[in-house]
Amino acid sequence: MSLPVIKATKPCIQIKSNPYAFPEIFTKEIDLNLRIVEERDNGNILLFERLFNGSAGFSLVVCKDSNMIWDEFSEIYEIYCEFVKRFGNGDFKEVEPVFIAKEYAAEVLEFTDTYNNQHRKRKPFRLFTF
Repeated sequence: MSLPVIKATKPCIQIKSNPYAFPEIFTKEIDLNLRIVEERDNGNILLFERLFNGSAGFSLVVCKDSNMIWDEFSEIYEIYCEFVKRFGNGDFKEVEPVFIAKEYAAEVLEFTDTYNNQHRKRKPFRLFTF
């Protein structure tokens, strides 16, 4: 599976200081007002609120400066579900999961592919490498 590549050396630091640094993830035309509403794991897990045309949505951005292994991913998936309950009122369409890592374990790629195919009404997992 070929994943989109973003040009970055330290994506976690870059996206926190300027979320528009990676137009593959956020663009000013669509995501007019972005703000971090929650941060965990020393800035490696960021929940952005996106305000546009009078409505709001959320993006959970997870950055790893190394490889994403299954155990870490499954822990982050629990955090994602928690954010969906808290900020999306239990609606998975309200929180977009975005992951940035050097590489992904095969189990992570398989899970996200299956999830995206089985839950088409939810926001898909978007995976990026750098």
